Amino acid sequence: MADVDIPLVDQRVSEMPNDMRSDLAEMGKRDLMFLAKGVLGYKDMTIPCHGPLCSFINGNDKRFKLILHPRDTYKTSVVTIAGNIQKVIRNPEERILIANESATNAERFVGAIRSHAESNRVFRALYSDVIPKDFRKVTWNDSELVFNRKGHYPEPTLDTIGMTGSVTSRHYTHMCFDDPISEEAVKSELVMRDVINRMSALTSLLVKPETDTVWLVGTRWALWDVYTWFEKVYKPLMAKFARGILEDGKSIFPELLSEEMIGIKRTAMGEYKFSCLMMNNPRNSDVQDLNVADLKFFRYTDDGKRVILFDRDGNEHRKVALDELDVTVAVDPAPAETIASDRNAISVVGVTKWNEAVVLESWATRCTPIDLINKLFEIKGKYNPRAFGIEGVAYQKSLKFFVRQEAERRGVYLRVVELKAQGKKSLRIRGLQPLMATGRLYVDPSAQLLRQEMAEFPLGEHDDAVDALSMQLQMMRGQLSPEYFDKLKSEERNLSIGFRKDNPELRNAMDLDPDEEVDPDFLPATWSEYFEGSHAARNT
Repeated sequence: MADVDIPLVDQRVSEMPNDMRSDLAEMGKRDLMFLAKGVLGYKDMTIPCHGPLCSFINGNDKRFKLILHPRDTYKTSVVTIAGNIQKVIRNPEERILIANESATNAERFVGAIRSHAESNRVFRALYSDVIPKDFRKVTWNDSELVFNRKGHYPEPTLDTIGMTGSVTSRHYTHMCFDDPISEEAVKSELVMRDVINRMSALTSLLVKPETDTVWLVGTRWALWDVYTWFEKVYKPLMAKFARGILEDGKSIFPELLSEEMIGIKRTAMGEYKFSCLMMNNPRNSDVQDLNVADLKFFRYTDDGKRVILFDRDGNEHRKVALDELDVTVAVDPAPAETIASDRNAISVVGVTKWNEAVVLESWATRCTPIDLINKLFEIKGKYNPRAFGIEGVAYQKSLKFFVRQEAERRGVYLRVVELKAQGKKSLRIRGLQPLMATGRLYVDPSAQLLRQEMAEFPLGEHDDAVDALSMQLQMMRGQLSPEYFDKLKSEERNLSIGFRKDNPELRNAMDLDPDEEVDPDFLPATWSEYFEGSHAARNT
């Protein structure tokens, strides 16, 4: 670091002893978080959200890096602007190409770097050795920047390009592709293929292909996109960093994106787009067992004493007081506390007199049995549920004993019922399908953990919360019970058989055996009796 000999510098920094100023400058070269937040002034950066990203940039020595971060979390500021500034101050001989889907956006990124060099007083005080004294004597604009360097090259220190542009006779030591595709590329296979071809051609312009570096920064847009291609082609040489906005149902950046705001974005975007842009985990709807588009939403009134149910168009359907709901609690305890173990999960559901199931709470976390029991008594005080359901197997049985013992100690009555372990977990969870398909399941838009598990089932990493919800089916009554839906299914099947037998002309159009017999337990005297009876009950 040279002595400060340029104007417009931070006086406190410039008057520091040389060794202290040198230490700060070196820290900025080593620590991207310090450089971005402390020097460049990106004050909204946080350790939980941006710390791991900065550590990846500085700590991983792979030449090709794929960086996927949720939208609206400052990935461009951290990686494309601060990360490339760090490359320049580490080695002013770098020749860096910054690319974006739009040349205008690429120029804005370089314009932000230019602004730091021209007017960020702290940056100028710490890195005056790389900043030109007279910008008029070098190439200095939003398209190209030349910092102080010893070598003479045809390329500037920082260059820009849009994905429809071209460079002639230029080679680079580092390339940074920031969001090289937009929604338009996703809509057209031809446009996507063109972007991939251009990226492939550009990466052939590295000065030393064996040692130079490439960063691809963005958010996913589709199951097959340029990020998929990059990972496939460069996998042996590549390191990947990918995060979603939600981890264990909690926002990684609550200072800007609360769970409530994420819920609003999720609903507005739709599940597939949300899985791409905010979770960087595109999902194929063909392999999803639970159609989250069938979900309806509710919210609490301001006083917290009632719930407001909304139809699928977002219009208020009805308000129901909490004390008018038939509330039950399903508990799915995990016997271990290791990082890899399942989480303890609790589902609190209130059923209206119109047979609508409202998921009042969905909770899942790794915790001690004491913490789990304390949570159950907290729920008891808040909702006064009719029953607490716990599976009657091994560890769950012992938990039931301790819950009852603690209830006796506290002088509180908890009705604990034993739930049956009904086969495979996946089959249990699929039992939610009729409830969702008939529009009778309501969730809080901010219940991100539950919504995520539903959307990812059966391929998701976790399913504890949705499994606890599926256990509620054993405690539901009337038209929400699994037996009721099984009966409807049987009735519809018999109805189709009956129609086929009574209408020979329909036989070839039906996808059932024409000789199949009607269930003897379902033999209505006439079809009109069926419509007046079963269907009338179904539509109440």
